[in-house]
Amino acid sequence: MWPSRFELAAPILGADGQVTGVAGRDRFAPDAFALLAWLHRDTIIQRICAEIDAVADDRSALDPAQRAKKLAQADAAILLAEREEEAAICEALSRGFLIDRREDADPRAIVGIEGPAPRN
Repeated sequence: MWPSRFELAAPILGADGQVTGVAGRDRFAPDAFALLAWLHRDTIIQRICAEIDAVADDRSALDPAQRAKKLAQADAAILLAEREEEAAICEALSRGFLIDRREDADPRAIVGIEGPAPRN
């Protein structure tokens, strides 16, 4: 199948904010970039790998233990921020504001518990 992309027509809004028509039409159009990527896949991968190798600094790279430590620190900082977010949501709720929680919010932050990270 020829690589293609679906182009949506742009809505035209009236003064009241309601859609009054559309500009253009919904259609499938050939995707030249996808075709080129498909045709030259191996060359593109080789060039990207060469670019990465040219700028990579392996001497500054983290070893597995350092990486694990940095990831744990980042995870702890994210959980702290999510706990602060939950506190702000609860405060807003107590003042009568309805705020939806993010679907991907950490349950530990919402419930206010300690424990291992949830499994994905």
